[in-house]
Amino acid sequence: MKQCVVVLAAVAFLSLPLLPSSGAEPAAEKDPWVGSYLLYDAEKGRPVPDRPMTITKIGDRYAVSGLEGYKFAEVGKAWLADMGLDRYRFAEAGKTVLADKKNAVGISVVSVPSTDGGRKTVLLVDSCYGPTFHLIRRVQDSPDDPVEKALTTYCDKLKLARDKLKPYELDLVPGTKVFRYQLPAVPAPAKEPWMRLGVRFAFVFVDSKTGRLFECKRTSYESPAPCRPVVEAMKKAGRKVTTDKEATTVMRDLVILDGFLWYVDFEPSRAKAIEAHGQYRKRPNTFFGGIMNWQGGDDVGLEVDKEGYVTNLLGGHVR
Repeated sequence: MKQCVVVLAAVAFLSLPLLPSSGAEPAAEKDPWVGSYLLYDAEKGRPVPDRPMTITKIGDRYAVSGLEGYKFAEVGKAWLADMGLDRYRFAEAGKTVLADKKNAVGISVVSVPSTDGGRKTVLLVDSCYGPTFHLIRRVQDSPDDPVEKALTTYCDKLKLARDKLKPYELDLVPGTKVFRYQLPAVPAPAKEPWMRLGVRFAFVFVDSKTGRLFECKRTSYESPAPCRPVVEAMKKAGRKVTTDKEATTVMRDLVILDGFLWYVDFEPSRAKAIEAHGQYRKRPNTFFGGIMNWQGGDDVGLEVDKEGYVTNLLGGHVR
């Protein structure tokens, strides 16, 4: 039988215990297995948002729950529920291994690649009955995580509930994690009804290592170049575009970003039609993405400088 592979979001798992000072009571050691986890797609090197599960301790055994009946459509695999994972109880078989009594299912600490070019420490759940998958600790369980610290500060400043920010995948600024949240509609001036802004998304980019954060949002109908902070951040991060393949990826994600800055119901699948080939209207240092009806224009292109850094997303009417 062909084995299915499914992946979940994971932990920096092992750490040295703190030594108590002389005469002090040792601090209660936090159980390294217990906590909230997410799906982690190892093939793409990233978590799958909003698929939580938990490992809890019942007596001297561990239980895994939270994914029963869920079909892994996001990662194109199989039913985890077929494995009946919630029925199993696990015991430690070593510092980095949990196993059930019959050794039919095991949980061990492994390392897998991540999108930032590094590696993530995850829990590999391996079964002789069905899917193999990984778990990664939810960021809420890592209080020292710079991304979470930055988002908490950002939300406090805006008086925004933290759970309003949802992860979103955009391959634009290397080393960042992207989140988005909804902005309310902005009514139009009395004599200019066409200037109304509907419900739309704001995007937040956070550097995974430093926690540096910047936002990208449209606050009025005439907001000047709301995508400009992203273009500038791409250059600072060294993101160049020198091939049609790279241009295709960047154009698609910039069009998706721009679309959601206008409309909450923008359909991102439209951007799949973009394929870079040749120059945009025979201009130097450009890529042509194809004929596409977006933002009142008929085509889409990308402009870069002589070094390959993005300067503008192009669009206009075909004459």
